[in-house]
Amino acid sequence: MPHKRKPKSSPARLRKQRKINKRPEEVAKTKRHIKMRRKLGIYGKGGPDISTHKDGTMSKESPKKNRARRGKKSGSGMKAPVVRSKRGRPKGSKNKKK
Repeated sequence: MPHKRKPKSSPARLRKQRKINKRPEEVAKTKRHIKMRRKLGIYGKGGPDISTHKDGTMSKESPKKNRARRGKKSGSGMKAPVVRSKRGRPKGSKNKKK
């Protein structure tokens, strides 16, 4: 399914995603999630997502919260921490004190 704004970019994105999904760590992650969904009795029925926490535990979570965590434009699963300078402003910010 092509993007609405950039239909030519879709095949390249899909090729890249297929390559990523074949990685051993991604295959293992998918297997863990499927196993947990079967255990909870929600596999193949829609419903909540299985969210993996930083400590490695998994829990049910609404898809809206789980998928919104990455932000609007980010492609990663978790938001990157903001690195602050000694003065308390994010590094690289343009709003310098005068």
